[in-house]
Amino acid sequence: MALTLELVTNTLNLDSATATIFAPSDPAFVHSGQLPLLLVQYHILPIRLSAEAMKALPSGTSIPTLLPNCSLIVTASHSDGKVSINNVMIDVKAVYDDGPKDQTSLTIFAPVDVAIQEHARNVSDYMLIFRQHVVPRLLSWLDLIKLEDGTVLPTFLKGFEINVTVSGDVPEFKGVPVIFLNMYQSRGLVVHGLNHLLTLSANQASLGDSSSDGNVDQNLLHHGDYH
Repeated sequence: MALTLELVTNTLNLDSATATIFAPSDPAFVHSGQLPLLLVQYHILPIRLSAEAMKALPSGTSIPTLLPNCSLIVTASHSDGKVSINNVMIDVKAVYDDGPKDQTSLTIFAPVDVAIQEHARNVSDYMLIFRQHVVPRLLSWLDLIKLEDGTVLPTFLKGFEINVTVSGDVPEFKGVPVIFLNMYQSRGLVVHGLNHLLTLSANQASLGDSSSDGNVDQNLLHHGDYH
């Protein structure tokens, strides 16, 4: 994840405060293999498109993407809520909408791809890994090095927290150092690269399995105090 992001963040125009990602199904990934960058850009919109907004789009609507001069086309829109784009049916019931939220900022600790591949066996594993690496606050490298030893950062995986330890002037997160600093940064998002996963303890793993619903305490989204 970290190496991939480092390579593509200068190419992907992610300056927009909102975005929509069309995620192909598992069989589609298996059939197509790893997507080239151009196709990744073609699956990302620089706008927020909720399920309700998507169902309201008339057939023939052109939707901009991150791929320059290339848009998606709404090819069918039905009164029963079924929508197809570029002749591909969209499962609007499976839409995950994380916004809008006022002043929502995120920090992502992105492990290198090989670390993820060693642990993830299916899509649900990838989602769990992603949630445990996302902190609901914008923390640049300058912010990270100001954290005190013993600081605990909340994440989007309920019950999973990131313990900060400081050795000299260098912070580590659950014992893992940052290897790529501020590899991507915008108004509401900063990404730091790691060479290992932030691992779950046995107790946290059971919490995550039972309640990893993608929600996070709303009080934490407004710069709550960490301990």
